[in-house]
Amino acid sequence: SPVIGYTNNMDKNNNQRWTILGQDPEVLLAALANILSWFVVTFCPRFLPYLLPTSPEEDQGDDATSIDETRTRCISIGRPGGMEQLRLVTLKEDICTIGYNVKHVSPAPYTPADGFVLPEDCVVVKNLAFSVNYADCTIRWGLYESAKKFVGYPIVP
Repeated sequence: SPVIGYTNNMDKNNNQRWTILGQDPEVLLAALANILSWFVVTFCPRFLPYLLPTSPEEDQGDDATSIDETRTRCISIGRPGGMEQLRLVTLKEDICTIGYNVKHVSPAPYTPADGFVLPEDCVVVKNLAFSVNYADCTIRWGLYESAKKFVGYPIVP
């Protein structure tokens, strides 16, 4: 079989998908991202901040690590990689997270809280604790197909 070729599976536009060594290139990129994360964490941890993408909604200030009950904190997965990609993020004032299933209300994963009109069939939930489950780990690995296809990064589980 060829090193680079086509698969019999079609993409969403009915085009043949490329493969490398019989694997989907996105799976290979996810594996490389995990290997890169391991290498940086193990051998040159001072470069770790370069692997952690930020978003404009994230508070980068000195007070971002302090616990403020009025500020939204969430776990954000910025890209495929190692454990460092599961980051506790403090969002800027008046920014909150929103579920991916209500994209018609506001684009996920973040939305401005100030002036936001909540639809009648939605509720606001304040979590005090949560768990990271297996699906969240496969998202971090870059192997959760539907998360990549329908959501994209950053992902807030």
